[in-house]
Amino acid sequence: MKTLDHNFYNSWKNNIKTIYSYTDPVSSFAGNIHDSVGVARIANDLRSFGVNATEHFGKDGRRYIRLSGYPSVRDYLNAARYLANNPHIVNFGVGTLGVEAGIAQGARFGIVFSAAYRLVELIFKDEYGLVDLFVNLTMDGAKLAVSIGIATAAKTLIISPILAVGGSLMLVSLGVFAIGLLASLSLYWLDDHFKISETIIKHLKNGKRNNIPVGTPTADQFFNMWGRFSRG
Repeated sequence: MKTLDHNFYNSWKNNIKTIYSYTDPVSSFAGNIHDSVGVARIANDLRSFGVNATEHFGKDGRRYIRLSGYPSVRDYLNAARYLANNPHIVNFGVGTLGVEAGIAQGARFGIVFSAAYRLVELIFKDEYGLVDLFVNLTMDGAKLAVSIGIATAAKTLIISPILAVGGSLMLVSLGVFAIGLLASLSLYWLDDHFKISETIIKHLKNGKRNNIPVGTPTADQFFNMWGRFSRG
């Protein structure tokens, strides 16, 4: 494009920069975007904050979810009681098993989305190389791991007790989503404010090895030794 039409190339490049200025944060919130779909399904099915969910163990030792309040407005969750591992319940993210499944699904979606998005950046972004790709992927993975830890802790400390006494299903769903979104926002702000990813990329590209004591084995030394012992 640069060879055929220099003006078009510059215009296209500026448009790409504008697009990336909006889409760059998306990778950090991919899991939240996935979770919002589940919240929307709950809201569409219940259409009321008056539907309560109570999680308990039955006489047979199995875990159940009891739903109460406004059964007439429920299109899909229209029964009074479900097994906690019922596919319908798990798919809607109801109960602790549903929350766990939602966390796992969001994590998988976040990993796949991040890898795909960073690959697109590698293809189309100027001055974006393998160092940028692997550092951004690693940081996305680290943020995702912390978010999962926070969501899991919230499930154990907050959500499970609320479900044990019977809480509003809509509020629980919104609470789970809000906790995940706040965690992602906090991690994104920390990375952006302290420029963690940017600093790591800059140091790796400049080839700096700060605070490495003299005589510390390096990767080059390891591979040279390996070459000698393995005869190349």
